Amino acid sequence: MIRYLLLALLIILTAALIWLWWSDYWLIDQCLDQGGRWDPEKRVCRIDVIPGPASPASLLV
Repeated sequence: MIRYLLLALLIILTAALIWLWWSDYWLIDQCLDQGGRWDPEKRVCRIDVIPGPASPASLLV
């Protein structure tokens, strides 16, 4: 009986892992939480970065 429960648990965990990998749910959620845009074609999070002010040392060059 316990073997069937362990097998069922293993199957459920495997299915959940496959679904998370296929859907990118966790990655998309983290991306949106950080204010990014999810690019589904490349499966990456695009975050716009505003460059800071130039360093005074860079003005000497």
